[in-house]
Amino acid sequence: MAYGNDQGKEIIRLGTGLYGYIHTESYVEQFVAKGINAHQFLMEASRDDVIGGLQNMTDERELIRQVLLAEAQLTLRPSSYAGFLQVLFAAGYLQRTIKQFQECTPSTLANLYTTSVKPYPKLLAGEEEPLYVMWVKTGDSVVPNHVVPLQRISRARVAAESSWGWLKPPTIKKCKATQFGWCICESNSTWIKCERCGVKSNPECFGIAKQFYTDTRKTTYICCGDVSTIPKVVISDYSGVAIHLGDLVSLQPGRCLTNWVIDYFIETMVKPNNSPNCACLPTIAWEVAMKKNSQQIKRHKALWKDQLEKPVVMFVVAERGHFLAGVALQTQKEILFADSLQQDKSVYISYATTLKRLLGTSTEDFHVECMPSQQQINNTDCGIHTISNINALFKISQKGSQVHHDWFKGMQKIKNVSASYLRQRMKEEILTEQMNQFQENKE
Repeated sequence: MAYGNDQGKEIIRLGTGLYGYIHTESYVEQFVAKGINAHQFLMEASRDDVIGGLQNMTDERELIRQVLLAEAQLTLRPSSYAGFLQVLFAAGYLQRTIKQFQECTPSTLANLYTTSVKPYPKLLAGEEEPLYVMWVKTGDSVVPNHVVPLQRISRARVAAESSWGWLKPPTIKKCKATQFGWCICESNSTWIKCERCGVKSNPECFGIAKQFYTDTRKTTYICCGDVSTIPKVVISDYSGVAIHLGDLVSLQPGRCLTNWVIDYFIETMVKPNNSPNCACLPTIAWEVAMKKNSQQIKRHKALWKDQLEKPVVMFVVAERGHFLAGVALQTQKEILFADSLQQDKSVYISYATTLKRLLGTSTEDFHVECMPSQQQINNTDCGIHTISNINALFKISQKGSQVHHDWFKGMQKIKNVSASYLRQRMKEEILTEQMNQFQENKE
């Protein structure tokens, strides 16, 4: 990357490994001072053959030292691949600040080595610009396993040079958001053209703050089309869960929600309360459980240790093309589901079997049941109902540590609210959060 040829890459690899080996003691002191959990460090930062040889160590300081030494030595091999620690060692060797991030990973789940990593110790770094890298998932991996360089950007918004074609509201006959009742246009609203359909509209009607679109910040604007092909432009970030342009498009009526929208509202509804009785796992938990990879499951269980130890654990079943909510009452040995598309009981037993890989216990003695809940009337609103059911499950779980499954039968008595209305409310909440973030940055 620095020299543009194989010889340069070998120099960086050897220098990186030697730097990590020589400065192991300094890194040990750094991580101990930060209060890092040694066994979590082992699971997150080491490859499988290192984990197998060190997982039974009890001395935490020595465990951190052995992880660092093992990774530094493995870096010297010609076939070595890069990991979190290799990037950390490279920062020290190159004397450059390297900021590394994990794609689509909330900051609450990211480890200390992938949020903002600086050279240690810092000697003659000078005034050079930092290097930015992003860890992404490739193949069947459920964790980031490939690193790519990034351009210097701000909150993942990529500059676009395309013209927006500014237009004043008086010459516009109809806002596109009126098609599904989202229009909130005013006389001073900003109007810009969608780069996909070419129709001009007010971005705030689609849940995007007008502060994103100024003469000096020409960010991509798209209001329609295939969500998977929309550029990853970050619109809002709540506790590390980012909402992109495509996520907002998925909120429109007639579309299926993305995982990130569900995780965003889990964060806003459940996490701020920090309940001692219950917790809710992110949607990636189901993906991890489905993979059946024991090492990956073990690593994620270490990340979610506090949540999994609570008596009530809520979760989202993220099957292909369908979402539904669930709750595990660990004390009572019950697993309950709230599904907007009622299915055969054998399906829920299968879901419970998948869940046990995360709970670390056999579900054979668990009572499995699907509770009555509002049913969807189309094939796109399962995500909306899942968020609504998670909210209802959370409110019921707040009643106390000895939650009884009969309490959840009251879910069918909860006033039914139209999915279209809920979509609009979610769009408005995301818009409000953006306004708050811009105000905080201004202050």
